[in-house]
Amino acid sequence: MKTCLVLFVLTGLFSTFNCHDCFGQVSINLTGDPPDNSAMLDVKSTSRGILVPRISKSERDAIIAPANGLLIFQTDDDPGFYFNSGTSTSPVWDCAATTSHLDLLEARILALENAITNLGAVDYDNDTYTINTGDCDETSSQIHPGAPDICGDGIDQDCDGTDLSCSADSDNDGIGDGVDNCPAVKNPNQEDADSDGIGDVCETVTDYDGNTYNVVKIGLQLWLKEYLSVTHYVNGTQIPVVTDPAIWTSLTTGAYCDYDNNPANSTSYHRLYNWFAVQSQELCPDGWHIASANDFNILSDFLTNYGYGYEGSGTDIAKSMASQYGWTTNSIPGTPGNDPASNNSSGLSSIPGGYRLYTGPYQFITSMSVTWDIYPDDQFPTIRAYVYRLRYDTGELTRDAQYKQTGAGVRCVSDNFYEPIQ
Repeated sequence: MKTCLVLFVLTGLFSTFNCHDCFGQVSINLTGDPPDNSAMLDVKSTSRGILVPRISKSERDAIIAPANGLLIFQTDDDPGFYFNSGTSTSPVWDCAATTSHLDLLEARILALENAITNLGAVDYDNDTYTINTGDCDETSSQIHPGAPDICGDGIDQDCDGTDLSCSADSDNDGIGDGVDNCPAVKNPNQEDADSDGIGDVCETVTDYDGNTYNVVKIGLQLWLKEYLSVTHYVNGTQIPVVTDPAIWTSLTTGAYCDYDNNPANSTSYHRLYNWFAVQSQELCPDGWHIASANDFNILSDFLTNYGYGYEGSGTDIAKSMASQYGWTTNSIPGTPGNDPASNNSSGLSSIPGGYRLYTGPYQFITSMSVTWDIYPDDQFPTIRAYVYRLRYDTGELTRDAQYKQTGAGVRCVSDNFYEPIQ
């Protein structure tokens, strides 16, 4: 291969480059390397670049018969590299990269990031959690923070980053939580006299006042069968009982009452608490918590998906949750007031204890069961919170917002869950 010297004068200094095969392929460098076989021109340097012609837009447009692929650097009117993607007779100057295009790209990236953030704020599976608040699967309402994690199934239902190990043993009795019939209380012999899947030591729970509650297992959950009747917080502080309507409607602290101010109604039905008492989360016995939207969602999903709807299917699960007594009767099939003897297939035993309006009056005893949700209202969180309702004449469990001074029942759910549903 023939070699020739090419002299370049740069800022008054001479630099020597090697040019190989000057009439074929060309290599320009300081090392003497031949050109790459794929290149007509192979320029190598670690300290310098290449300057293509720098011309204005008008000068670019004045080029006679520009070849397809001709490259220039345009110095004005959106400066940047341009190349002719057209023909020599019909040139089309496309930008390779300009400042405005980079700005546009940056803006599009920012818009995409904002869109992703906004998507993370949507609760697609209606489980009250979003990606932004920790939901790790927006395609399933059974997967969210606080959901029961089924051990060993390879699914992280509670979004804590790991699947629950079936070897976990909360009460250290040698029986894994996944199969322990009472995971909250040590019972290595797993006594279960009535064979209901709940260990004998977990059959009843006692509150601060000494009131005893039965336990019912529904799917993966344990619920107290009865509504709370406690008159003290778990720390022993007395909960004020308020009978005066004028005082009741102005409360901003916890209180309870008996329907029609008659303690006998709390014996037959249950006590009514305002939301300020509920908000404290100091009502349920140790190891139990006030039922929230998450708990009610798990419950309703189980009852809907496992045949507790009226006639064995559907979301009309009210009869399966309602007690067999105390309801105003009606002729509408599939409602708690119609054939009450067929109610309560779930064992939850919700009774129609009515509620107290935030203004003080009482209403709907025998026709409505109203239970607090721990969550405040999404739209007016400072003044309202959610309740769940069963009506004597409706087949569905419903949820709506009431003023926090409303008096309603309270249900407790165990902090522990049971084995997977088979």
